[in-house]
Amino acid sequence: MTKKTSKAKPSSGAFRDAAGDLRVRRESALAASAAQPPGSLADFLESDLQEDPKRGADLLKRLDQVTKGELKSFETTGNAFTLSVTAKGAKLASLHEDRPDHEITLEELRHALLGWLSAMRR
Repeated sequence: MTKKTSKAKPSSGAFRDAAGDLRVRRESALAASAAQPPGSLADFLESDLQEDPKRGADLLKRLDQVTKGELKSFETTGNAFTLSVTAKGAKLASLHEDRPDHEITLEELRHALLGWLSAMRR
């Protein structure tokens, strides 16, 4: 697979590192919710979603189903996190590090997924 070498716009919160991998600026809105320090959400995007647009689209679809009340909840486990989503919000639980769960709103998760999917296309 050929890596894209174009850079995401600085305001997007995502960029390509020297190896061409998509990364999240830790100080960006894409990385953190208002109530949490940066880290878990950015780490989830980089390690669990990576550059898989199909997985990103699937997560976004299921998130929208929960938001509309069509799906009660869902949970998925990736490389580093378990993501649990209910109508009350989303939670990222680290699989490998001893850190508190990262709770975010559905809107914050949706914003992060859309931003990451957009950055993949650049």
